[in-house]
Amino acid sequence: NALSQAVRMVRGVEVETKRAFSFMYSESGKNEKTKDVWKNSQKVDITSKSSGYIKTYRIVDGPNRRTDGTGWVVDIVASVPRYQALGQKKDHLKRIALVPFRASKPTYALGAVKIPAGQVSSLFAQKLNEYMIQARKFRVLDRDYSFEVNNEKDLLKKGGAPLEDMVRLEQRLGTDYLVVGTIREYTITNKVLKPGFGLPAEVRSTANVILEFKVIEVATQQAVWANTKNMVYDNKALAQAVPIPDAGPEQYQQALLGLAADEIVNEILDVIYPIKVMDVEDQVVLNQGGKRVRLGTFYKIEGPAKTVVDPDTGLRIKIGGAKTTTIVITEGKPKYSIAKIVEGNQDVKIGQVCRRTQVILVAPSTKKDK
Repeated sequence: NALSQAVRMVRGVEVETKRAFSFMYSESGKNEKTKDVWKNSQKVDITSKSSGYIKTYRIVDGPNRRTDGTGWVVDIVASVPRYQALGQKKDHLKRIALVPFRASKPTYALGAVKIPAGQVSSLFAQKLNEYMIQARKFRVLDRDYSFEVNNEKDLLKKGGAPLEDMVRLEQRLGTDYLVVGTIREYTITNKVLKPGFGLPAEVRSTANVILEFKVIEVATQQAVWANTKNMVYDNKALAQAVPIPDAGPEQYQQALLGLAADEIVNEILDVIYPIKVMDVEDQVVLNQGGKRVRLGTFYKIEGPAKTVVDPDTGLRIKIGGAKTTTIVITEGKPKYSIAKIVEGNQDVKIGQVCRRTQVILVAPSTKKDK
């Protein structure tokens, strides 16, 4: 019982309340000198469960009968190993899992080629995980390779792994957020143009990707964000995405799903973890990098925010100020990115929020302009 209590102190207690089990403890005796007969009993109607490993223990005192005669007491010092995942000692990142999106049809047409829905869903899940991991704002939990992971755990269990490894095997992290969705449309249509006058025919392609997605807070099952992305790419955009002559369906599939994953991951992070200014001494340094932040992308830094109260819900909402700054990304790193100011307020502060934007820069007028 003392060893069980030591495990509960470290790992917590799971109390079963739906099904009650009775446990009866009783003892009796007789004092031969005084002829007194004594009895003690107690009943427990709630069971508790807790599993774990005891590495070492020693008895400090006892067992000793309680002064009131109701039972026994033993004092122990136990060493209960607890595994801490790599990289979790210094940060408090929330956990997120991206589930493969559902397919609305059995196949998707990329031109004349039919792509199975399972292949599209699997590749898109891979792209989502890739982009979310590189954002470095969440601990991304894998949900695609559970079979392989469980096989590795079973192999270690059968091989008599050391106690520390067995503790690691029992750790399975739960997620804070779950991303789910549906692939409604994923097509490339080709149109053949015949200019005439002996000129060769020209093929123009248009891609359409429609995705529905939700971000669910697992603890409460509340949807914290939901949206439908309808993305259309014309012939020019496709040529930029796949700058390969005579590219095949595989190249277009990779490019399109990468662009779609980039859009969704950016939107999720803009809601939960928007990009912020991290340093402004010699240059503007942003606190996110990787594939999320691309060279040449413009961002608008919001001015000092003020807090207002929604009269309907009573929620406090931060509103970005009017004094904005436009920056452009000049260098990307895995954990951060560097930008330069191209327009607007020069007094940028650490912690200001950045939002992606599309801007048209106007060249300054010259003396010859009238």
